[in-house]
Amino acid sequence: MMKGSLPLSTPCHVIHLRGHWRHIGHSNGICWERMFGRPMRLDAQERVWLVASHLPPGAHVQVNEHDAGRADDDGDWAMDVTAWLQVRNRLRIILPKTTDTAVGEYGDESRPPRPGTSQESDVSRAAGFLVALYIYGAKPDSSSL
Repeated sequence: MMKGSLPLSTPCHVIHLRGHWRHIGHSNGICWERMFGRPMRLDAQERVWLVASHLPPGAHVQVNEHDAGRADDDGDWAMDVTAWLQVRNRLRIILPKTTDTAVGEYGDESRPPRPGTSQESDVSRAAGFLVALYIYGAKPDSSSL
């Protein structure tokens, strides 16, 4: 389920969370985990949305141990996570056990990609999903200061 609608304005910055995904076991399915830093120099009016697409319907999303909901029937999910952000953050995407794309082209879940290899950096693409941080909010331009 989409937690909210993205703002209609164009984000002032987009950070794609491609590499450094880690495969971990989970009782409810297959879990992909990635650490990421809080975007620097956020102004008070700026909001950070975490956006995922191409997830299996029902994929569960967690941000810093907060339950952030499930992907909708189209495999999309988005949420304003500004209030949950810390200096270092943990994102978990838990794919249902019935998901065929849960491990992608890397084989069975008992053999995740080796850390530090090119396989590891592309696991989100192999699993079929895309994740990014969208930062919204007007920063004053230097001419108005």
